[in-house]
Amino acid sequence: LRTTILQPLSSTTQHTTIMDRQDFVDILIRSEEAFFDISERLSGFPDLELMCATTLCTISKQDFAVSIEGCQTLITKILALKTSLNAIPPLLDALRNLAEECTLSRSFIAAFSSPRIAAIRAEIDKVLDDTHVSGGGGGKTLNVQAQRCMAVRPGLDTLLDVARQTFQHVSQEVYSLAQSYAEEYEIGSIKVAWS
Repeated sequence: LRTTILQPLSSTTQHTTIMDRQDFVDILIRSEEAFFDISERLSGFPDLELMCATTLCTISKQDFAVSIEGCQTLITKILALKTSLNAIPPLLDALRNLAEECTLSRSFIAAFSSPRIAAIRAEIDKVLDDTHVSGGGGGKTLNVQAQRCMAVRPGLDTLLDVARQTFQHVSQEVYSLAQSYAEEYEIGSIKVAWS
């Protein structure tokens, strides 16, 4: 969106397209409120260029091999896509405030209001529940890996469900053991950290 507004593509050098983009930039320059509103809404999007490049690139046959890293990468990419899709409605609200003044704003509203976006979000919601994931995304710490594991909805894979229950049980045991050590040795508290 930022690139589309500020820098026309070489294939789209039509006069009206450039004028529409300049009108949009002019509105952002004249209205500080509109500028900060749009900027705030755009901050909810992950790096879309990186996400598109890594998600839409050609996948080789060896990438189809099931591996922990491969599954984690796919979950991370799908969570980034879901984050992007969830950031669209607030951006639409900000763009609707500018719809009367700007043709480009109306074009963005039409594109972002596509029913395909809701359909994609619904398909992702069938598999992933992002309430367990606290942003960040690409890390390799055990906590981030556990969050990715919890992001897959229960009931889709019995082995994952068993692993998730085992992980939760072991985690609870570790915290209970830390609490008992803290009481036994009269330590204020013991911080349990994943490494």
